[in-house]
This record gives sequence, C-alpha cells and structure tokens, in this order.
Amino acid sequence: MNSSPFVKKLALAVVLSAGASSAVLADEARVLEIWDCTSKNESSMDQIRQANARWVAFVNGVLPEANITSGAVTAVVGDYSRFTIVDSYPDLEAWVAIKKALETEEGEQAGSGLDSTVNCTGNTLQHYTPSK
Repeated sequence: MNSSPFVKKLALAVVLSAGASSAVLADEARVLEIWDCTSKNESSMDQIRQANARWVAFVNGVLPEANITSGAVTAVVGDYSRFTIVDSYPDLEAWVAIKKALETEEGEQAGSGLDSTVNCTGNTLQHYTPSK
C-alpha cells in the first residue's frame, strides 16, 4: 500500500501524541494545570520544550517524589499558532508547594526561560480521573 505523505505524517502524529498523553496522564488521579499559549519572540517549539524541560527539572528538584510532568500539545490539523501546555501534579498539595517555590528567587529564574518563550493567556486547574 502506497500511503500519501499526509497520511504518513498523520499516523506519526497520532502515535507521538498517544505517547505524550501517556506521559502526562498516569493511571492514577492527577491535578492538571492546562495553559492556552502562543509563541513569544518567534520562539520555536524546540526552544519552548527546552525551556519547559528546565522548569520541570526545577519543580522536580523541589518535590522529587511528586513526579511532576509537563508537555506541549500542538495541533495536527487546525490552528498551528496556538498550543497547550499541560502540567501534571499528583495532588493539590503538590501544586500549592510548587506555586510557592516559583515565588522564590530560584523559582523565578527557573520560570524566566519559559516566560521569555511563551505567552499564555489563560489556564484552568482540572482534576483528572482515569476510567477503569
């Protein structure tokens, strides 16, 4: 079967997004902070992911047992100028502890790289419960 380049790209995107969602959404209940964002200063998604990785390293240094994750969700079809960042916490206590840590000088430095690459206009805090 000779698939078109579009179909191949679509299939790859589905496989990659399934892997990304399993990294963010675990088999247990989690608290998700979901951000609606655009790129700032013409930052590439690679630059945004690198800045986000530094943020994740900082927050997991604050609460290593929490296994906080974060990732960007990008469009496969549709508006490519917008994307979503999903931060995943084990519970509200961890979320509050991280918010407090981000108010410190070290926390502000950890978040500054992300702040220079993205403009997030809104967010929601949601509770994720897996269906079993």
